[in-house]
Amino acid sequence: MIPPKKNMQLMVKMNKIVKLLWNHKDAGNFRYPVEFKALGLIDYPIIIQKPMDLNQIKRNIKRKKYTRIEEFRDDVQLIWDNCKNYNQEESEIYKQAIRMEKYFSKVLKKYLTCSPKTRDPRKVTKYPLEEQNQEEDLCSLYNDMVKLSQKFKNVSVQDLVKAIAIILQEQGTEPITVTADDKFQIKLSLLSKETIMKLSNFFNSLSMANSQFDDYF
Repeated sequence: MIPPKKNMQLMVKMNKIVKLLWNHKDAGNFRYPVEFKALGLIDYPIIIQKPMDLNQIKRNIKRKKYTRIEEFRDDVQLIWDNCKNYNQEESEIYKQAIRMEKYFSKVLKKYLTCSPKTRDPRKVTKYPLEEQNQEEDLCSLYNDMVKLSQKFKNVSVQDLVKAIAIILQEQGTEPITVTADDKFQIKLSLLSKETIMKLSNFFNSLSMANSQFDDYF
């Protein structure tokens, strides 16, 4: 939980991040809700259970909905996840979501990490080290989530089943849903830090095995 005196500082940072995302060249399709009725996307509300857009996040910040950094991060990530879950990988909007996701990772790391070099030693705060560690952990965790998202798309069906088994063993079915077209949807924002670490180790072991196989031949 963010200390009360830090709420305003958190709001400033979140507004700055949203402004940067809003002004990105690929942000056009993510600023406002998807007009699925006008576009004839009748299956959109069936596949996308929780729509999210940048304007909604701006409103949430204004209403002080976010009391924890993770809540803000998860809502922004939901924008990219929804787009990737509904659209085909070869579509331009899917590629836009990937670029926005990577950009968000960069700005999150920049604005939600307190650097000792920029900290004013004359300003004594009650929770300096605790807050810094929390923000650095958040950025590291988000970067791991982005990497996992890429690995899930490139993995074989056999290894995908093994990865899903890890999730089921660690957290049950909560992070996994089945879409209307019988596809698995993994909500990375619901994965615990421990689950993310185990999945990362699993995918890294696959990469090492493939590398050794290539070297053998």
